[in-house]
Amino acid sequence: MFCHPKITTGNKPLSILAMERVADELWIGTYGQGLYVLNMMTNAVTHYGKGTGPTGLSGNDIFCLKKDRNGNVWIGNNGSGIDVFKPASGIIHHFDKTLLTVRDKLPLNGYIRTIEEDDRGNIWIGSNGTGIAVYDPFLKNFKKLDQANSNLPSNSVSAIYVDQKGIVWIGTDGGGLSKWDNSGKFISYSEADGLSNAVIHKILESGTGKLWVSTNKGISSFDEENRKFKNYSYQNGLQKSTFSLGAGIKTSNGDLFFWRP
Repeated sequence: MFCHPKITTGNKPLSILAMERVADELWIGTYGQGLYVLNMMTNAVTHYGKGTGPTGLSGNDIFCLKKDRNGNVWIGNNGSGIDVFKPASGIIHHFDKTLLTVRDKLPLNGYIRTIEEDDRGNIWIGSNGTGIAVYDPFLKNFKKLDQANSNLPSNSVSAIYVDQKGIVWIGTDGGGLSKWDNSGKFISYSEADGLSNAVIHKILESGTGKLWVSTNKGISSFDEENRKFKNYSYQNGLQKSTFSLGAGIKTSNGDLFFWRP
């Protein structure tokens, strides 16, 4: 049975860009209306919006959400950097390019599209136009990776995924699929290697270890061991329209779902 929790937005339609489950809560990032936190047990809703107080967001356009291993929720904004909600204090911490302190200064343009945590606890942050920032929670500093210093094929990063082996994979807008190598550089795969299209929207992994990526021209699966792609299009039953940025999920029984508008 479905229930319909009431989220008050006035007369404005609710445009949802990101969701993340945190225990019994569903965190909902929206375009223009900030962040809603739904308690799935009680249906109570808490709203966070742009503001200067200790619980204020840097912006109201929330493109991505990620809960880390310590329970902190990382919030990717559209132009105003990163907010981190710390449940122990209930306070939101900010990282942005405009901040004066080195520890809080984000080496990106602030247009955040994807956030992931690797197996060492580092937070990988992908931006639209300035590459990737990797945050080390122990040293409390950022390392920037981009086209100039690490062979990233495009600085417009649309997807980040950490696979079962701990390998970090990057999807870009026009540069295809990339693998972070121990040499400190990216190894990339494009249409020339068999990928259906170089615009990546989401990366998921099947139970057998194959990567599945949604693109502007259908879905591709990638067998890394053999370095082979298999592509699926409308001829395989997919709809003809393109997929949506960040829209995909792996269910508890292993099914993969990708969304399109």
